[in-house]
Amino acid sequence: MIRSFNILIIIICTLPFFGRAQSFEWESEPETGVNNVAFTKIIETTTGDLVMVGAKNIDNRVYKFNNFGKIIWEVSPTIRGRFIDDIISYDNFNSFYLIGPGLPFPSRNNLYQININGIFTLEKIVYTYNYYSQTFLNKLYKGKIVTGGYGFTPYPNLNPLLEFRSFNGDTLGKFEYKGDWSSRVRKIYLVNNDTEFLLFCSQHNFGRLTSIRIDTLGNIIKANFWGLEPNFYECNYYDMVEKNHFYYMLVRLTNSKMIERGTYLYKFNELGDSLGLIKIDGMFNTINSTPDNGLILAKHTLLKLDSNMNVEWEKPFKEGVEIQSVGSARGGGYFGSGRRYDKNDNTYRTYVFKTNLNGDIEPNNDYPDVEIYPNPFKDRIDFELPFGKKHYMVLYDLQGKKCRESEAIGSTYLILENLPKGIYLLHLLDENKNPIQVKKMLKME
Repeated sequence: MIRSFNILIIIICTLPFFGRAQSFEWESEPETGVNNVAFTKIIETTTGDLVMVGAKNIDNRVYKFNNFGKIIWEVSPTIRGRFIDDIISYDNFNSFYLIGPGLPFPSRNNLYQININGIFTLEKIVYTYNYYSQTFLNKLYKGKIVTGGYGFTPYPNLNPLLEFRSFNGDTLGKFEYKGDWSSRVRKIYLVNNDTEFLLFCSQHNFGRLTSIRIDTLGNIIKANFWGLEPNFYECNYYDMVEKNHFYYMLVRLTNSKMIERGTYLYKFNELGDSLGLIKIDGMFNTINSTPDNGLILAKHTLLKLDSNMNVEWEKPFKEGVEIQSVGSARGGGYFGSGRRYDKNDNTYRTYVFKTNLNGDIEPNNDYPDVEIYPNPFKDRIDFELPFGKKHYMVLYDLQGKKCRESEAIGSTYLILENLPKGIYLLHLLDENKNPIQVKKMLKME
């Protein structure tokens, strides 16, 4: 599977690296209401739930799934955009920031914040004409949100762009690197004890890679270029991950006159220097790190590499599946999202999965549907709970204040007298207080 290293300009060195299996493994094709789209990113919260973002046309969507692959909630912002490029949490997964292009593109960007209950707490049109942000720094920098993207002045000259933002989305400053860069910022990392930034840039159509190391004032310390002349190959970016202060970029080399075309891993150090290429058989869209210092890659198959970049195993997905985002589950195993082509009706369906540590997907033990009624309600909500097991019901208002809490088994109800009318969020938890469902409930007088 992994072939020997290829010598390319610099000396290629080796890649040094230095539990229990989860109790649930499943694959799911949830009825998301949006087909013909590959959902762009999925991340896991501290409780093992999954939050996924994606879009179709101008319909941005955010979803949260429970441990059984069931949708806990799905929401859309009121400010429409073309799609959502990135999602990140700066507060231990209590809320999430989202970013993507607004309408009309490229006159503006949209920045959103959504809390763990599926409520948008910020929807901001960031009007920066001819500037487009598409990724976040992986942590806060001195209380600021840092975004990366590109400017074009004029198109198609794409210039790497770094922007500093406040929590409400206001732009506090920006650095743009004009010239023949032909690149957009794909990933941003803090390096050198958080005193400098390392930007990795690419332009998919032009096949060029750039690493730019800058100080916090925006001054360029070092820049490197790969692809095109004089190296005579095009290098198209797909995904990237940091591991132990090294950076692994998943790329596709095409039109090469020097080395074999195909899928490669580029390895970089904190200076932005390339430490070489590793050839991988097959095509992959996405990459992430694993707790054992290995890597996990996915597209039509799920590929696990150990700490020395040797193949441990490769598992195929069902026919028609194309994964766009992958990660390592906290309890062991792996998760991801993408789409599956349904040849029966010529559409793509949302596809979400979780595996065990060996990459195996077992039959989904679906959690039975829970009946909750009436909605709207006046003074009580009735439940039909499965299995005869204990459950917990917690009611919150839209400001996150807990209004009622109760536990029950089987058929039961929750008395809700003396609540003011309005919209509430009903959280249903299992016996271990893992979330099963969040439902918006309307209280009438």
